[in-house]
Amino acid sequence: AAEAAAEQVELSAEALDPEELDLEAISSALGALDSAEASVEAELRSLRAEAMRATTAALPALQQATDEGARIGAALGKLGTESAATAALVADSAAALAALEARRAEAAARLSLVERLLELDAPEAA
Repeated sequence: AAEAAAEQVELSAEALDPEELDLEAISSALGALDSAEASVEAELRSLRAEAMRATTAALPALQQATDEGARIGAALGKLGTESAATAALVADSAAALAALEARRAEAAARLSLVERLLELDAPEAA
């Protein structure tokens, strides 16, 4: 509609002869210009209303995506905490295993010493 009105203004302006300025032609051109302006304003109002409807329609999806992002963030935080706890448990288990291994090695050394002492005492007992 705005394009048609602008075309009409252009045609009206071309019809004006500088030597024969006619109030009727000028009035017609001004009318076409007013019509084009009204058409552009109506189109602008329509576009604004459409943009508002689209924005309003998009808000729930945006809120849902924001909520989902928050849930994912919380889950990742929990996973991080659980991973840290698991890593600490693994470290504690490794330390306990190392302590047990050290005690086993100590017990083996003592057993070996006792066996050697028994071997030394064995000939004397015979």
